[in-house]
Amino acid sequence: MIKREPEARTPTALVRKWYKTEAALADPSGYVKNHDKGEVIPPHNGVCTKVLQSREGFRRCNLSVKNLVARLHEPGAPARVVHSCHLGLGMVGVRAGVDDTTFCCGVALKPIDAMQRRTMADKLVTIGIEPSRVSGYDQIRAIDAQEQERLSDLLSVCAEELATNHETKSKMQAQAKEDSASEPDDPDEQESLKDQVRQFELELISRGLIRTHWNRLKLARLLGISRTTLLAKMAEYGLREDPQSPAAAAKLRRKKQG
Repeated sequence: MIKREPEARTPTALVRKWYKTEAALADPSGYVKNHDKGEVIPPHNGVCTKVLQSREGFRRCNLSVKNLVARLHEPGAPARVVHSCHLGLGMVGVRAGVDDTTFCCGVALKPIDAMQRRTMADKLVTIGIEPSRVSGYDQIRAIDAQEQERLSDLLSVCAEELATNHETKSKMQAQAKEDSASEPDDPDEQESLKDQVRQFELELISRGLIRTHWNRLKLARLLGISRTTLLAKMAEYGLREDPQSPAAAAKLRRKKQG
């Protein structure tokens, strides 16, 4: 699932705004922690977005992250590493704590010229992507050595925010699983709940029909459902208008007058 995070005044939002990419957190093996939540947040350019939507492109992007993390955790490695991904675009990573890595990708280490575009196009073909269907080269932010250093400093600040967000989402997922596990699995109890829902629907529709003088279209709009759905529910519950009712008589008079 490709997801765009909302704007906010946070370090990650500044990375998003200034460098047109996303800060992310990877574990020591190079696994991107967002992925265990089903989130894939691409850099803000059409090239990387298209690549991440491809199975092979996604695999190669993950491999690029693993290589970045491995370089960063080599003995004697600096606290900041600039690396090239499989497309030739830049990746910047910094150590976050003892084990994790905060990184971003999808930036250009120099302005993209015609030659680099041709090189990237050739690599897209190996992924199985038709280059003519890819746009957004001009959206890729080019950063020089000074900007790389600034981005590294910003990524260092992002580490705590990303770790906190990941921990919060993990707790929410665990709580959701716990709540799901505690839901009743007794068939009799589940059947009782279904009966209660049916009874509620029956009363709601019955009262609505009386209130609207059996105007199905009006009631369907009040309930926020289609007229077809309402008619199906009425048939399911055996709801039929009494031909002797005042509402039915009024409809009959209008029909004769018409």
